[in-house]
Amino acid sequence: MPNHALFQLPAPDVIAHALVRRLTDFAGVDWVEQTESTNSSLLTLARREGIAAGWPQLLGTHHQTQGKGRLGRIWHNVAGRALMFSIGFAIAKGHAPTNLQGLGPAIGLASTLAIRRFLAAPTRLQVKWPNDLMLEHGKCAGILIEVSNKADHTFVIVGMGLNLFGHDTLEGTLGREVADLGHELLPGTAADELIATVAQSWRETVMRIGREGFAGYQTDYASVDYLTNQRVNIIDQGQTIATGIASGLAADGSLQVKTDRGLQTFVAGDVSVRLNMRMPQS
Repeated sequence: MPNHALFQLPAPDVIAHALVRRLTDFAGVDWVEQTESTNSSLLTLARREGIAAGWPQLLGTHHQTQGKGRLGRIWHNVAGRALMFSIGFAIAKGHAPTNLQGLGPAIGLASTLAIRRFLAAPTRLQVKWPNDLMLEHGKCAGILIEVSNKADHTFVIVGMGLNLFGHDTLEGTLGREVADLGHELLPGTAADELIATVAQSWRETVMRIGREGFAGYQTDYASVDYLTNQRVNIIDQGQTIATGIASGLAADGSLQVKTDRGLQTFVAGDVSVRLNMRMPQS
């Protein structure tokens, strides 16, 4: 059984106050007991008030009643058993990332490297394209990126749900392998320090990729890539459209797969990917 004493999730107001002290360059920081969706709340703020709201904005919660993941999936959570937060960034037109399939894996890489700093066995945490965080073969965190465009700014909302405890319950609910990080964190890890470290890594990534694109992240991504050299199925709307060997990412952040028709690339917004343990080795 996990040793929950290794990590305690403080009360929402305690986390909020600690994050305000750490994220002094953020325009807004809040952590609440419950909300529908942290991503949706920040998207609404961006659409309603635009740049006048002040950015970046961080919103976290102990429980989401309508949490969501990529491709419209539901994010299942139990109050107090996960870290769930979103950050909204306002980027002036001309500096915004235009390549979202590159932004996704870049944020996955940044998240993994940030969280690894707090783990007893850092290399166990990897990224499954585009940005699922994996502990061994169980998903322990999901990331959702959404964009809202206004006349003079692009608003990028990045949200994460990170499982702390209760993976056994989630596995029964979802019918697939799930992991949590509560028992993997170094003793003495503070929630606000972990969150702030991830937050600053996201900010740097959103700004950098707008200038440089994904190509500068390829080498580092390869070092944390969960899929590379694995047999995979590419799924589109529930149907397998390709099978092959995952072969890293292209310069734009799309997934490369060696198939019987040669090397093919796939864009994160269109498909999902699953390991295929039955596929014969080529």
